[in-house]
Amino acid sequence: MRLFLEAKAGSSPFNVAIGLSRLDRRSALLTGISNDFLEERLMAVLAKERVLAEFIQRKNAPTTTALVQLDDKGFPVYSFYGLGAADRLLTTSDVDIVLNEKTVLHLGSYSIVVQPTADALFSLVKKYTQRCLISLDPNIRPIIEPNMDILEKATQPTHSID
Repeated sequence: MRLFLEAKAGSSPFNVAIGLSRLDRRSALLTGISNDFLEERLMAVLAKERVLAEFIQRKNAPTTTALVQLDDKGFPVYSFYGLGAADRLLTTSDVDIVLNEKTVLHLGSYSIVVQPTADALFSLVKKYTQRCLISLDPNIRPIIEPNMDILEKATQPTHSID
């Protein structure tokens, strides 16, 4: 049996940044990106799509990969490989950035439950709450974080941001 794989660059924040850029909006991506060959592909896609890389944090760690297959009913089934990956290693110092009131800050699903990235992004959200629009893709899959208590905490408005 032969297995053929087709690589596609993407994630919720990655796709949102590209979509905004295609709408002629200034767009940047804030994430950890590896130093591996997959990073080169990701950065090339971002450059082609005119997404700014000023907030990209280079990490000496692998690139998260996801495999997708359609089940017998045509629905996608995912397998994620990201333990210790670059996008999961953002720290609070990595997100110590300056945004203006016209900024839209979009957070992607699993980044709000994997540490230390979750705490880093939460610090950014606290800093910019009521100063800019904050958007969240709450599509967190248990395959990423099987602890339902963590998933519930991350998606409930129980965090005090005062």
